[in-house]
Amino acid sequence: MGNVFGYVKGTLRIKLTGISPERFINLCSKSQIVLWNIVQVIDVFYLNIGLKDFYRIKPLLRKTGTKVIILERSGLPFFIAKTKRRKAFLAGLILCVAFWFISGLFIWRIDYNGNYAVTSDMLEKALKNQGIAIGRLKSKADLLEANTRIRQEFQEITWIGMGFQGTTLQVNIKEKKQEIQQGEIVIQDYENRLPSGGEEGDAIYESIYAPEEGVILSIIVRSGIPMVKKGDTVIKDQVLVDGLVPIMNEDGTVKEYMQVTPDADILLEYYLYESFTLPYTYVEKQYTGRTKEQFFLFWNEHKLQLPVEISFHQYDEVTNQDFLSLDVIGPQKMGKGTKMIREYQNFEHKYTSEQAENLLYKQLDEFIRTLNEKGVHIIGKNGKIDTSTGEWKLDVELLVQEYVDNG
Repeated sequence: MGNVFGYVKGTLRIKLTGISPERFINLCSKSQIVLWNIVQVIDVFYLNIGLKDFYRIKPLLRKTGTKVIILERSGLPFFIAKTKRRKAFLAGLILCVAFWFISGLFIWRIDYNGNYAVTSDMLEKALKNQGIAIGRLKSKADLLEANTRIRQEFQEITWIGMGFQGTTLQVNIKEKKQEIQQGEIVIQDYENRLPSGGEEGDAIYESIYAPEEGVILSIIVRSGIPMVKKGDTVIKDQVLVDGLVPIMNEDGTVKEYMQVTPDADILLEYYLYESFTLPYTYVEKQYTGRTKEQFFLFWNEHKLQLPVEISFHQYDEVTNQDFLSLDVIGPQKMGKGTKMIREYQNFEHKYTSEQAENLLYKQLDEFIRTLNEKGVHIIGKNGKIDTSTGEWKLDVELLVQEYVDNG
């Protein structure tokens, strides 16, 4: 609220020079003159002061031998002074606010949710018969009576709820559950069922594959045919457990193959190579202390803000909103707010070797944490920092162990 009062009363950004600027600031404090956003550049001070307090500092300036130069003017008094010379703009602003206020009293949109058997066109016609339509006053809409009439007209509706969100009427509906006649259902035996997406005759089946090149530390197979054993070195995408189980004849020949879902505990050890990079320099944002405030009003999706001339080359914005309640005309999102525009400058700095090393290893720790969450265990790691590529680069070799499944 302090920003709002400051805007209403008017604010000046001034430059303070002279013999004793520090003494001037101390005298202002004793005289209960508020100064803020004070920035010192060598012997010059930049600060903000209220418009009324500005007229009180003349004796203090004379006493301390200091001078002030007005750099910026912001606030409602200066805005009104400008608009007095722009009568057409002031009239347009008043008309805009009036139109904005009046438009919030009408229905401009109707949303239907949960209706299937009863179409939106049917509901729109029923609401229109009750005097509820786009462009009608919200205060004239009797939602309770409309609820009763629509339930009586449509037997498919078991519950209906209506309410306003700004200028939108939300119509939420629940309908009776409809029994759907199912066609013929064919249940196949598990052994003869094909994998999802396959057709009869397709040679599609599940198997467990090696995700990386490595060494099998242990393997316990509960379902499927093991294709490797403990101590074997495997390559990426090599089949570890086959999902096709042969059914043998008495003479030892294969009679047929049965598809099963392979299930096994396989511990694979392998090396994982990763690189993490960081630029030589970084940009740091530093605020100059120069700010501007922009006052605005909002109602639902509408927004009206007072114009502000921004001469800053680089700036960011911080917005504060205060919501007001208007229960007289229904639930509304209305309020006022301020937008603080802050000037800053970018300064380029170089990373020191210690800073770069800490940041790179922080990236590595985050990567290792992600691996641990996936069930990958780190057995050993070896890293080396290289700067020959024009940036900070950390090359890491990780020895990891991971349990492989058919997922």
